[in-house]
Amino acid sequence: MRNGKKTAQHAAGDTPGSLRKRLADGKSRLLTLEEERQIGCEMRAHVEATKKAAESAGVQDVHDIDTIFSRYATPEGLKLRDRFVRSNLGLVIAHVRNHHGQSVMPIEDLMQEGGIGLMCAALRYDERRGVRFSTYATWWIRQRIGHAITRKARLIRIPSQMLTFSRRVDVARAELRARLGREPHDEEVAQALHAADKLKRREGDHGSLSLKALIKNIRRIQTNLRQPLSLDRPIATMDEGGATLGESVPSEEAEETPPWTTLIPEAAAARLKEAIQALTPLERKILKLRYGLKGGNGLTYKEIGAICRLSGERIRQIDVQLMRKLRKSRGLGAILSEIRTDRRR
Repeated sequence: MRNGKKTAQHAAGDTPGSLRKRLADGKSRLLTLEEERQIGCEMRAHVEATKKAAESAGVQDVHDIDTIFSRYATPEGLKLRDRFVRSNLGLVIAHVRNHHGQSVMPIEDLMQEGGIGLMCAALRYDERRGVRFSTYATWWIRQRIGHAITRKARLIRIPSQMLTFSRRVDVARAELRARLGREPHDEEVAQALHAADKLKRREGDHGSLSLKALIKNIRRIQTNLRQPLSLDRPIATMDEGGATLGESVPSEEAEETPPWTTLIPEAAAARLKEAIQALTPLERKILKLRYGLKGGNGLTYKEIGAICRLSGERIRQIDVQLMRKLRKSRGLGAILSEIRTDRRR
């Protein structure tokens, strides 16, 4: 609760204008075109030298330039990257201003994500293409902020492909509503999306879904994208007693509960602990990092691969193997079957 209040105070108290004043001391002047070309040329040389240093150190995935540069870069290379970043902080503030008030994320978090995108652009900028660094960095900043909002803004994380499909559904539903003068049915929305997918297939895109699959996905996102309600949400004013939603939920203590609701979780926890101990040390490490068993949010395959010095695809394969081992555990299977039997009763 305290963290929620603190986040709300930061989001309400800080504005892009106040952040601009706070960052004024660390901000450098804008680079000229000649300076960008010179620093960009030197930066490319440092990036190539960093890749060679990582290869000599035994790193397999040298294409993860962000991780290798932070570990093996020289002080001169870090100074060049910081000069690019400091001279373009205003670009990050400009993009944060567009999202200010539209996202529940604190403005400091948006600034941090935009800064990370700016550093990614500094490591990949190629002055030989003839574009300014600000033009190139815009895509990275926008992509990083948008990805952070998709990943962190909701209490329950929704996959990005589902949010993209949801936006397509909203656009199609709005067009049909304006054309028909009423709220369209799910089947009508699916037919409109299916017609658009047919046009894409003619243009060479073969990644469309069938009409039945579209209807199923439309109904699924209507359920999955619902925002959870807080039990502390007030349902009455202070004059009416200030009741909350949690106070209106009936108590389960008055109802008869089956015995497995108290006994099975303890047995399941013990069986799960035994099944995890049967895994290899690498599998246990990946399991804890992937699903946040050490606390905090779970990491992506790429982030775990950087920690374990393996590729993201290899981490995904190990994750599939260890989950298969857990499902085949006899103790866990017996507990799950007992729960299903008691529920049928």
